[in-house]
Amino acid sequence: MKKVLLIIIDALASRVVDPAMDQGRLPNLRRLRAAADVRTNSIAVFPSITPAATTSLITGCYPGEHGISGAYWYIPDEKRVVYFGYDFWAILENGIGSFFDEFLLKLNTDHLRVKTLFQRVEEQGLSAASLNYLIYHGDHHHDLKLPPLQRLLPDAISDLLPSAAAATTVDGPTLLYFGDLVQTPLSDGSKLSFKGGITNRLGFTDDSSADMLVHMLDNDVLPDLTVAYFPGNDMRSHEVGPERALNHLDELD
Repeated sequence: MKKVLLIIIDALASRVVDPAMDQGRLPNLRRLRAAADVRTNSIAVFPSITPAATTSLITGCYPGEHGISGAYWYIPDEKRVVYFGYDFWAILENGIGSFFDEFLLKLNTDHLRVKTLFQRVEEQGLSAASLNYLIYHGDHHHDLKLPPLQRLLPDAISDLLPSAAAATTVDGPTLLYFGDLVQTPLSDGSKLSFKGGITNRLGFTDDSSADMLVHMLDNDVLPDLTVAYFPGNDMRSHEVGPERALNHLDELD
């Protein structure tokens, strides 16, 4: 059986990418386009924002079904807002601890209401891997690796991130990599090598996802399904707009 590799480049717009390829840019994406059946007329879910859209891609459900209804929403019974966006001031107002608590753990447990593609694939006796994908829920336990600050200041971080401090595992597919925080050993006990640490967003970068994927390809350890997520284009597009973010896509290509 052929392996399936799903590469998700956040905020990749055909209205930006197609003209660039027609002008000779993005040679590797251009090769894929030439060899593929390209569909550019899909209809986005609403709201077409990263947390909701990435959940729909990995569950096949609309936001109203899967429970991740946007980048933020209000829970009336609990009288609180959950936030998964990038705005620093919004994160600060809601509480940095609350943001990381929701993002690290509750997004894939408390809020997600349906099965993921990872679960459905592995229910059929196949194997799956998630590389930096936001929605990674599966049926295998994985050790949660706390960042250095947690190990140096356990009491302070316990107050700041109560759920994350108490948790020792998360549930994902057979192979799960979530930046520096979750790193599943391979069958030989080794781990995928990638750029991590504070200066590399704790491993949540395009370079890190690419490193993981190249390591798997070079060592022939791809499972039946691999989902690899590249967040950089979305971050850059929010900063300068999709057209001016094309230089980032050149680097990724």
